[in-house]
Amino acid sequence: MRVWSQSHITLTTNNKTMITIEWIEIKTSAKGSKYAKASVKDETGKTIDGVTIFGTFPKFDEIQPGSSVEGTIKTGEYMGKPQYTLEAKPAPRAGGAGFAGAAVRKEQSIAKAQDKKEEGIKIASTMNKAVDIAIAESTGKTGYSFEERITYWRQWLYTHWDDEMKPF
Repeated sequence: MRVWSQSHITLTTNNKTMITIEWIEIKTSAKGSKYAKASVKDETGKTIDGVTIFGTFPKFDEIQPGSSVEGTIKTGEYMGKPQYTLEAKPAPRAGGAGFAGAAVRKEQSIAKAQDKKEEGIKIASTMNKAVDIAIAESTGKTGYSFEERITYWRQWLYTHWDDEMKPF
């Protein structure tokens, strides 16, 4: 268990809430999680005793008396007594241009996947039909290279896949 005590001047920068740690005691919960009980001073100079700082607070292990951290003090009540918790400022959420960029990348990925799917269908279909045509051609013929006819028909079908044909 660490126990420190020290006074310090509170800092204010860029309209952010700076909390100064005046005293801190590191503890371990029954479940083994680290947390701290502290006496803190906010930007207005108001001292609040018994503030809980959970181990998930950014740079928790570096907090000591005299250090200033950015955060907000949340007030609650437990069994009729006021409870104070120091919480970190929330990180900015992705949005705006970042979201638009993600949407464009997703659209491009979908288009790419569709192109690959169409190419796969084209390859499989031309091979299947080339074999069918070669089998149909070979009926009753001799001196015939089956592999050559499959290759010929596959190339022909692949080349003419996108030809526009008018319906009958």
